[in-house]
Amino acid sequence: MLVYTVTNLTTKKVYVGTTASTAESKWAHLIEAAEQGFDYPLYEEIREMGQGNFLVEEWADGVSKEETQALELEAMTTFHGESIKGYKLLPRMPSRKKKAKSKPPPPMIPEEIDALSDDIDLAPLNDEFSMSGLEADDFDSQEEGPSDPPSSETPAKVPPKPTMN
Repeated sequence: MLVYTVTNLTTKKVYVGTTASTAESKWAHLIEAAEQGFDYPLYEEIREMGQGNFLVEEWADGVSKEETQALELEAMTTFHGESIKGYKLLPRMPSRKKKAKSKPPPPMIPEEIDALSDDIDLAPLNDEFSMSGLEADDFDSQEEGPSDPPSSETPAKVPPKPTMN
């Protein structure tokens, strides 16, 4: 990332910032924000003195975030500068107040239908969400282990458990 300086040529005050692009590109954003009326010292100076009264320079290029932060502090110390970090660059969008909407109550299930649902197995059968296409019969053919004695009863088929979406 790049460390850049913005110098007020009249007051000699220096502002220090960082950017991932170029100093010129960042300067264009700063001018736009000043024109939007943001209330920060640099923006006030740009409006009062005009953008031609400033010198924008690339000062150093950091390889990592940590190095860039160290270089930014070094530039602020060297020039007795003020950080531009935290300056707003974009105007706030006007807030749109939403009218409070009352939600209708959820539909009620008639008691007769609700009582019927206890007797119905609503598990999905052999669809793309259940057991990756395995059939209940696939579980009947498993070999019984040595600790499991053979059963004389026919094992009951257990439907696959439904999975959550």
